[in-house]
Amino acid sequence: MKTAIPAAVPASPEPLLDGELAQRVAGGDMRAFEALMRRHNRTLFRTSRAILRDDADAEEALQDGYLRAFRAIGTFRGESRLSTWLVRIVTNEALIRLRKRRRGAEVVPLHGEDMTAEDRPDFAAQRAQTRRLLEQKIDALPEAYRVI
Repeated sequence: MKTAIPAAVPASPEPLLDGELAQRVAGGDMRAFEALMRRHNRTLFRTSRAILRDDADAEEALQDGYLRAFRAIGTFRGESRLSTWLVRIVTNEALIRLRKRRRGAEVVPLHGEDMTAEDRPDFAAQRAQTRRLLEQKIDALPEAYRVI
């Protein structure tokens, strides 16, 4: 029979509270961290997915959130539920990704950057002026020289 808590976390009639798991994780207990992730994974993924609307991006934000939570678990003060703290971390990670995605989509070339020379207005004006000058000079040539 499997228990909901991995072997390193002592089996008891009731699962460990989030605060107890957080203390164990802060002490370096990886199995406690795994138990914590399993307990909150669905909620955290749904939170990330709701913001990013893409499964792959949501999964990456979730992984980054887990890493950030693991590194900062010692700062968890217990003033709120651990799930609230984790949701905030994952929400922040998802929002960071969303901002980066939007920034990338809104890049507009400034002053003709990334335009080919032919697309630039100053090049088009110069080309039109050259064409007019050439036509004037050709018109000034004697008839025998104008026909090609």
